[in-house]
Amino acid sequence: MGQPGVAKSRLAHSIPEVLLGSVLGISALSLFVWTYLRDVPTRTYFRPLVTVSVMLVILLNGHDLRSEELLHRIANYLNLARSCSGYAAYRRERDRFSRIAS
Repeated sequence: MGQPGVAKSRLAHSIPEVLLGSVLGISALSLFVWTYLRDVPTRTYFRPLVTVSVMLVILLNGHDLRSEELLHRIANYLNLARSCSGYAAYRRERDRFSRIAS
């Protein structure tokens, strides 16, 4: 049925993990806002940027986005995955789970 540690890590995060994730998310959004405001058009549309960002946070809160799988598929499509160190482990796990599911 898989490793219990992996399942546990998908369900709960420690306080340092949550704080680190929050810092990374806020940093990424800050970088985006800084880049957006650096090239200011004649009229700055800051309110829609904040509104859309807050709406995404609210709408996606608690949803499993499966972004790791999506990023692996994109890398595989672009033939970038072979240069990644975790590619072989990902393929082994994916193949193992596909055999279990069938």
